[in-house]
Amino acid sequence: TLMRRVDIELLRTLDLQGALSVAMDAALRVTNASDAFIGLIEGDKLRIAYVSGSYERDSLLPLDDGVIGRALRSGRSELLPDVTAEPAYVAYLPGTHAQMVLPLVYRDRAVGVLVLDSRRSDRLTADTFEFMKLIIDRITVSVENALLYQLSQERLAQVTELYE
Repeated sequence: TLMRRVDIELLRTLDLQGALSVAMDAALRVTNASDAFIGLIEGDKLRIAYVSGSYERDSLLPLDDGVIGRALRSGRSELLPDVTAEPAYVAYLPGTHAQMVLPLVYRDRAVGVLVLDSRRSDRLTADTFEFMKLIIDRITVSVENALLYQLSQERLAQVTELYE
């Protein structure tokens, strides 16, 4: 039911913030994560474009940093049930116990990442991870469509300005 609802809501919007909002809402419903962000790749940085919890919106992170960088390079999602057991983990928020990192990969190109953190070990489970891997492709397509629409609107405005 949730998958169908997410599909319907994602298909209804070409607005980037709307797509990010739907994606974050779905992710939080599935995982009950305490903190989360969706980061979009901009040049050689990852810009935190949408947040829930303690992350700071519009912060810039290095693309090659820790588990997030590894997931972006490999294109593979990662579940860290205990972040202290992962040497590559970079602690952006104190108190995080578990983390889920789901890269947004469109046509073999990473466009961003969805990161979910939990202060409790029982929130980010293998079952929720498998479900998130099922919906991340839908989220990715919606985000990419919104980014393309945003770019087309910017270009249209530039062309219109030239002919005024």
